[in-house]
Amino acid sequence: MSLAQPALEAPEAASVPALGQFVLMEGISWERYLALSEDFDGTRVRLTYLDGLLEIMAPPISEEHESRSSHLGHLIAEYCLHAGIRFWAQGSRTLRVFEQAGLEPDKQFCLGEKKELPDLAVEVGITSGGLNKLSVYRRFEIPEVWIWEAEHLHVHLFDPATGRYQLAAASAVLPGIDLSAVARCARIEESGEAILEFRKSLS
Repeated sequence: MSLAQPALEAPEAASVPALGQFVLMEGISWERYLALSEDFDGTRVRLTYLDGLLEIMAPPISEEHESRSSHLGHLIAEYCLHAGIRFWAQGSRTLRVFEQAGLEPDKQFCLGEKKELPDLAVEVGITSGGLNKLSVYRRFEIPEVWIWEAEHLHVHLFDPATGRYQLAAASAVLPGIDLSAVARCARIEESGEAILEFRKSLS
């Protein structure tokens, strides 16, 4: 996904960026962020907030983005069913830490039991130039974040000792899942074919 460089706007601005672009605003109060969240509720515009910085992003209506996001969600669900892991898929529900941070993952899953915050979050098409999403996720201490970028899957594990995310070669919350198979199947265009191919890796 290619984005234009962010335009720094006055706090009062709430213009909607063009599809595939974002606006980065400084000095935004928590109350202003919540008000804008209500204004954009029900639209495709996504807001990410961190300590007074607000990113307003209008993701492109991209078949590729939607396909990757949908596929990854299906493949995670398939693995949970295969491994006997109870799970709750929660879509792009908004996550917030009062007066600090807010964001909307593409996909999120609670594993084992339903919780206020997910065990696994998935982001598709993270781009440079805006807010660093992992810096935002640190405020929530979500155990694991998957980032799909440039046709590759990157797994990040939260380290409570350092309060940071570390790039990992294996999943901690879904032990045993074949990440190479997940990435390969996520690239398949047709959803049913992607799921059936992934099932082969499980057997």
